[in-house]
This record gives sequence, C-alpha cells and structure tokens, in this order.
Amino acid sequence: MVGASRALVTELDRRGWEVVATTRDGAVPREGLRIERLEMTDDAQIAALRGRMDDPLDLLFVNAAID
Repeated sequence: MVGASRALVTELDRRGWEVVATTRDGAVPREGLRIERLEMTDDAQIAALRGRMDDPLDLLFVNAAID
C-alpha cells in the first residue's frame, strides 16, 4: 500500500490481511505492516518486489505524489 492511513492498515490487519507498504525513502516499521523499498518508476525494482511476493495481490491501493 502506498500512502495508506494508520487506521486503514490497522483495520485490514485486524481482518487478517497481509498488508505490504512500499516506500522510496524508508519508513518506520509498525505492527501489522510489511514494508518494502520500491521506486514505482524503476522496472527492475518492481520486478524484484514481484519476486519477493509469496502470493498474488488481492487489492492494490496507490496514492502517490509528484516530487
């Protein structure tokens, strides 16, 4: 998940979802959240993340901004 709120992550975790957040710059880990480094414009990083994922995605939520 990109740009997800704490409440959304907490609720999805409570319902048993595996929540994966991506970040370019690093993020502070928190319970119920798997954090992966990813630059969305880098095809190699996207392929590497795909290789680390155990299961297909059930939901993709993207909230990105332009620097």
